[in-house]
Amino acid sequence: MTEKELLRVHELELVIAEEIKRLCTKHHISYFMIAGTLLGAVRHGGFIPWDEDMDFGMTRKNYDRFVRICQKELDSSRFFLQTMETDPGYTYAFAKIRLLGTVFTEALAKDSKAANGIFVDIFPFDHVPKNRLCEKLHERERYLWKNMLAARLGYGNGAGRSRILRAALFLVSRILPADFIRTRKKIAFTRYNNKPASRLVTAEGSYRYMKEKIPVRYIRNLIMMPFENTEFPAFAEFELYLNSMYGDYMKLPPEDQRNKHNILGVDFGPYEI
Repeated sequence: MTEKELLRVHELELVIAEEIKRLCTKHHISYFMIAGTLLGAVRHGGFIPWDEDMDFGMTRKNYDRFVRICQKELDSSRFFLQTMETDPGYTYAFAKIRLLGTVFTEALAKDSKAANGIFVDIFPFDHVPKNRLCEKLHERERYLWKNMLAARLGYGNGAGRSRILRAALFLVSRILPADFIRTRKKIAFTRYNNKPASRLVTAEGSYRYMKEKIPVRYIRNLIMMPFENTEFPAFAEFELYLNSMYGDYMKLPPEDQRNKHNILGVDFGPYEI
């Protein structure tokens, strides 16, 4: 994308984010900025200049409430709630709110049949088991079902970089029905939610299970933080979170290490510049 196009994407993502804020405020749903969105708020006062999306988090309980409310109250003339349940071609265990009438083609999803459009991500956070062995097994279980569904639905990130595992999961995914894989995946992600936990982990974050864990106390103490021309909730302990995710987070990374989503094309439709 050109710089002008990226700025327009940011403007439209804020439109989506304000709809998310509207619903969460109305229904007293706690949510918070995470990952690059929180980093951008702290370091840049808004978007990271080269970032192409926005990321919010919620507990699984709040996420499930939010999804139910969206199905009734989301402005369906402008937005589409995309989950594994609302879009059979969609692979991820988190939701996207997409802007209707736009096209935003990610390289990983170019061969899938999932709905398209400029989006904001909403990640549920699930319980992490207290036993370290269970934690390792939980990570592997989630990894396998995640990548099996990705392979089944034509996403380019099935099994990460392992060609052997990718091939094996692709073959198995041809045998198992997509609905079965989808169900097993959700069971795997929520396996420990009925047990007490001191830590939570996001569903399918870019930095994977071990790095994406957070203490439960983070979500219990939120503050409002400026973001561009508005504000959104953030962890009061944002320094600890960002340091664990990015290290020296105030230092700009070299240009060749700046995380991007590899967008193949954008069409603004009725929102054309």
